[in-house]
Amino acid sequence: WRFRQFMLKNIGGTTKASHEHPFTITFSVNSSNNPSRRKNFAAHVHVLQSRYPSVTTQSVELSRLTLQEQIQVIQSSNIFVTVIGGSASTAMFLDRNACLILYYNDIDDFVKDHHKATSM
Repeated sequence: WRFRQFMLKNIGGTTKASHEHPFTITFSVNSSNNPSRRKNFAAHVHVLQSRYPSVTTQSVELSRLTLQEQIQVIQSSNIFVTVIGGSASTAMFLDRNACLILYYNDIDDFVKDHHKATSM
């Protein structure tokens, strides 16, 4: 937590909790060029919106946002859903009591990459 606060102070972000808004679930979509990690979560978003209409659900493509915008999105999220990889590092800016849900694909390219790395 102290590292998060330190980083926010140094990049000019706010270190105060920002959950004075409706409950928000944020999906990081298409966050990788790797096909096995490029997810749009459309089905997940649809189910959440139909079952919980009072919950704010947003899909963001973090690579299209500035760092400041990414931090604002993450700080306003109660739940942040993403696949493993670089975009997951922005989760360090989640507020306390927020939740991170990581999707991990244990087949496809992850297995191939592991075999490549261990055969070197």
